[in-house]
Amino acid sequence: MSKWFKEFRLTDQPSCRLFCFPYACGGASLFRHWPRLLPADMDVLGMQAPGRECRYQEPPVASLTEKVAILRREIDKYLDVPSVFVGHSSGALVAFELLRSLDHAAKRCVKAIVISAKRAPHLPRIRGPIHDLPFDELLQKLRTMDSIPGELLEDRALMQLFTPLIRADFALSETYRFIAAPKERTKAVLFWGRDDLDVSRQSMLEWQRHFSQEIELHAFDGPHLFIRTHHDQFVERLGSILKPLLHSPELA
Repeated sequence: MSKWFKEFRLTDQPSCRLFCFPYACGGASLFRHWPRLLPADMDVLGMQAPGRECRYQEPPVASLTEKVAILRREIDKYLDVPSVFVGHSSGALVAFELLRSLDHAAKRCVKAIVISAKRAPHLPRIRGPIHDLPFDELLQKLRTMDSIPGELLEDRALMQLFTPLIRADFALSETYRFIAAPKERTKAVLFWGRDDLDVSRQSMLEWQRHFSQEIELHAFDGPHLFIRTHHDQFVERLGSILKPLLHSPELA
């Protein structure tokens, strides 16, 4: 068992094991209902990074390089069956860099990566950094974005409590510097929200530059956090896409 992965379902003979990576400031609880909506032979594990939920007393990790290095060690014990990485927003960047960090044998276990609501990593940023802004300016900027649940933004006391986590999670993406590498051979499936204010369809299609197989882009009604606002539809569609994909001869 790893503190970094919450095990929502582990079966004796899984068809695959889903590793799920939440958006900025999100925790593993985002995925707690996924098992009831996915085929019974799919394991579900959610990343539980420090600074949130049951690990709220631990300092959050603000470096993507550091987080990926830790995850690389923690995930090794689970990569004994066909696996899929699923990441939403900044979680997609974590999943992608974790995939790139794996050695050849481990990569062979990862049959697909699902990238949801994240611009391709080589594209220039469309917003300036916010992680080091004074509190009131940070709050004002966050209100113009679609990256933090609205109920949290409206609670000033809670926002002050969560500010260290918010700063760390945004710093993780804002200090990230993409380094070119050979294309990944893993199958990439992309989800995009038609009402996303920051992530365009073209910015999702740019992910093709980083994968040798043709990517699949699935449009989804909803804003940036459609993984929350359209939770059941998202998970059910994910399962319907993954089930035939995992039995494809190309991925055997």
